[in-house]
Amino acid sequence: GFQPKAIPPPHPKGYIRMRPNVKATLAATFACLRTTKREGKRRLVVSDLPLHEELKARFFGGKQVLEINSRWDVLMGQRSVPNFPRSESNQPPQIMIYPGEFVLPGGKLDDGETLKECALREFQEEVLGENRVLDKSLCHALHYFTFTTKVVRKKQHKIHSFVAFDTNNQWMKELNIDHRNMEIAAKLKTQKSAIESGEYWKLDYKQRQHLGSELVNLKWVPLDQAIIITLASIPPKEEGVIPVNDYQRTEFEKYGISKRDPMMATMFALLALGMSESEDDLMSRAPMSSSHLMQMSKKEWIGYKSSSEAKNTPQLGSKL
Repeated sequence: GFQPKAIPPPHPKGYIRMRPNVKATLAATFACLRTTKREGKRRLVVSDLPLHEELKARFFGGKQVLEINSRWDVLMGQRSVPNFPRSESNQPPQIMIYPGEFVLPGGKLDDGETLKECALREFQEEVLGENRVLDKSLCHALHYFTFTTKVVRKKQHKIHSFVAFDTNNQWMKELNIDHRNMEIAAKLKTQKSAIESGEYWKLDYKQRQHLGSELVNLKWVPLDQAIIITLASIPPKEEGVIPVNDYQRTEFEKYGISKRDPMMATMFALLALGMSESEDDLMSRAPMSSSHLMQMSKKEWIGYKSSSEAKNTPQLGSKL
């Protein structure tokens, strides 16, 4: 089968090999995978996927069925829609990037950080919160994928994705997501009270960030469902907006948002996980790029069964 080439490591000073006069920004994401009792693969009919038709042809060629590893759940956070920390009093609130989307913890590389340190820091900030600290020496994480954006106005982003499995990370089995969601809900309630009283607008940006939360909740999402959620961010024209859940639908109506932000980087990062046969299979591969993944999507892991032989494609629902 197709064997991707290893991706050159980033330069020790933080920049990477690329075209002259193009500024590159490095970022990292962190995916937690937990093993479930589900067995085998989930077959997704390509023609039924909530994805723009041109992109179906571009990503999957003429194949009819995707076979996704269904054994894993992935931990994702749903982003808030309004961006109150960057808003002004008596003005409509600014809107978050990727408003209401389920995302992987991640962010830009800070000075002096390695990519893995960046991924772990973002996980600490977004998932664990300030009351729990992850012992990084006990965290076993694999760099498995890199997504490179197009050059826009001489700028480009390279997003390096890491994954940790519950099979060799005991701390993951001890995560209490329900408790963390209660903490997030309490922060959002405090933020709302401060906004209503007017005290919120007396705070500086960092104080506002600390008071509230960019996420509205965390959730373990079946991997095949997570892939469909991201695919649906770029729907067929006739479909219009396909909301992730009731929260996003309600907030979009409230703030007059007419379309979702494309979730390309997250979609490819999740597909790279879904195409893997097992943890060992993923660990045996060199980190993939989006171009490698697209080649593999047309060769190794796309089924050739007819639509009548494949199971129905799962749909987005209000339970997410």
